[in-house]
Amino acid sequence: MIMDIPGVMIVKSHIDEQSPQYHYVQEVIVGFLDAVLVSDYYPCRSLSVTVKSIELDEVSSTRAAFRKAGKDAGNKFMKLAKLN
Repeated sequence: MIMDIPGVMIVKSHIDEQSPQYHYVQEVIVGFLDAVLVSDYYPCRSLSVTVKSIELDEVSSTRAAFRKAGKDAGNKFMKLAKLN
């Protein structure tokens, strides 16, 4: 499965599309890209992102929370990249 975002290609590799985790991983990546593609520092376009693990609680997990976590990670990444 390739997720269609203009200028961005997200390739799913190890998670079945029917798995609940699939959509949560997508949200993490989209949130991360939200932060790095429109950063105040400079947009970062050539990078590879690997989600190594993901934990979710089927009762309290929301896709919005996972997108926010991805965006927070992207913002932290950009701040660290600016320092180096």
